[in-house]
Amino acid sequence: MDLAGKHVLVDGDNLQLMHGTGIKTYALTLVRTLVDLGARVSILWSSRFCATSVDRESLLYKQDQQKKRSWLENVGAMGRVAAHVLVSGRTVNAGGQGPSKQVASSRANDNIASLVHRYYFIPRDITRLFSRLGMSLQVKVPDQVDFWHATYPLLIGVKGARSVISIHDLIPLKLPWTCLDNRRFFRNSVKQSLDRSDLVITVSENTKQDLVEMFNVDPERVRVTYQPLRSVSPDLSEEAIDALLASYGLRNKEYFLFVGAIEPKKNIKRLARAVKSLRLDIPLVLVGKKAWLWEGELQKTDGLILLDFVPTEHLQCLYKGALFFVFPSLYEGFGLPPLEAMAHGCPVITSNVSSLPEVCGAAALYVDPYNVSDIAEKIQCMYDDPGLRQRLSEQGRERARFFSMENYRKRLSDAYSILLD
Repeated sequence: MDLAGKHVLVDGDNLQLMHGTGIKTYALTLVRTLVDLGARVSILWSSRFCATSVDRESLLYKQDQQKKRSWLENVGAMGRVAAHVLVSGRTVNAGGQGPSKQVASSRANDNIASLVHRYYFIPRDITRLFSRLGMSLQVKVPDQVDFWHATYPLLIGVKGARSVISIHDLIPLKLPWTCLDNRRFFRNSVKQSLDRSDLVITVSENTKQDLVEMFNVDPERVRVTYQPLRSVSPDLSEEAIDALLASYGLRNKEYFLFVGAIEPKKNIKRLARAVKSLRLDIPLVLVGKKAWLWEGELQKTDGLILLDFVPTEHLQCLYKGALFFVFPSLYEGFGLPPLEAMAHGCPVITSNVSSLPEVCGAAALYVDPYNVSDIAEKIQCMYDDPGLRQRLSEQGRERARFFSMENYRKRLSDAYSILLD
């Protein structure tokens, strides 16, 4: 099955971010794969500008540098929103235009502009108001759209299009203390998204089961596509890896690695306590941005090196140079970092909860993420046993092949096929 001749509109909320997130990575891959399947793909931006020209479009990518609006500007903006609600109810017209040089050159777009058929814009003031009120907003697009694909629960529908929703996890409901999301608002967003969607896509069987149990969703409406691996860089020489690691003050196979945001869900506090108890002669390198409550997760522990955002090509070298990878997360909808580590031949320690055993299979060493002693014991075991590391390295590379782009393309095609019958 292919999507030749079908017009798919994908939300651009996460595509606009300057630095990557799991959902941004997912959205980028989704766009490329839909195009591979023959679809015409357009993007729906939510902007503080109702852009109708190339000049205004280019401003989308400079929002971080713009000063905040004055209270008078905010009052005016909300007045326009109120007028819109009074006049047209829950429908907003989207302005559209084709790709431009500004979009193509933007880092926020990660070089997908050449693949995109058209961009549509709706005012952010309107979407924010409806979102805060828990109301669903209908968008009217000037062209015929066959499918509207939201990459996470959004209170937005597109008139005349069949609706597809990707749901990655239910963390705000499963572990509300680990995130900033409003539990009630999140539940409402998920429920409304499920109620109006013709197809629900999840990234793991674990998330699918959570949806079935918590929202009584018909399992036949849910398709699991998993997430594919980003391309793995060609094998580099030991000299090239050594040189890059040296720029971070590291030596090949003389550190172990964690990759992910520094936040409560990732369980860094217990990991740091486990590392402190072992007194290993190699450091733990943490790669990830400082997120919500990061201060409470990082303790004054010798043997920790904290790196912030690193380029993708550097991250791949960090995987290849690590003695092993450790990821004791409390909950993951999918868990891409352990899979990336395995694809680069790095042996993995991860949690025995949520989707992680489903993703890593027999190719990882598992811990109880709530048990500091167990985390410490498995780290020591991996450190002491080169035979174990070699076996998990080989099994990890094999396991990673299950999440190839080819397999993802087939799963996504199969998912969409239920809307074409």
